[in-house]
This record gives sequence, C-alpha cells and structure tokens, in this order.
Amino acid sequence: MSDNGQLLANNNLSIVHFGPAGQITEKDRSFTVAFRPSGDLVEVAVAIVHPKDKFVRKIGTRTAVEKFLAGETIKIPVPRHFQRKYAFFIKILFSV
Repeated sequence: MSDNGQLLANNNLSIVHFGPAGQITEKDRSFTVAFRPSGDLVEVAVAIVHPKDKFVRKIGTRTAVEKFLAGETIKIPVPRHFQRKYAFFIKILFSV
C-alpha cells in the first residue's frame, strides 16, 4: 500500500479529487477533499491547488489529510438518502 493509502487507512479517511481530468474544468481551481463519515454528519478538509501549480493527486491527498489531522475541518449534515453514499454526496456538494 502506498504511503498515502496507508495514511488514509490508518485514519479511516476517504478522498475525492476535483481536478482537470475530473469533475471541473481546467480554468477552475482544482482541489482534494478528505472526509470521514460519522452517522448523519461528514467531516471534511479541503486542499486547494494554487492557480500557478499543477494538480497532483498525491500532493492533494497528502495536504488534505494533513489538514484533516490538524483539525482544519468542518462537519456537514448528510441527508438521510445520501448516508452510505458519502463520496457521491461530496461530489454533488462540491460540484455546485
């Protein structure tokens, strides 16, 4: 398992990336969301790429996890019909 994979597993975290090859266009800011579900809440930390930097998933993952572990998080209520579909909920939430 990769260093980032081990870091995610050890802390029971999941990741969603929003970047040029993903859900947003290249002119938009790329970012990575680290999250941990907890019942009807999901706790998230976000790592945003500087506009002059290249989007690299490994760096985004590491930065988002570091922010999460440093307590730079928010807790968001999850509607009942999205519980157990947390990654999908995060994609919808941050794609608006």
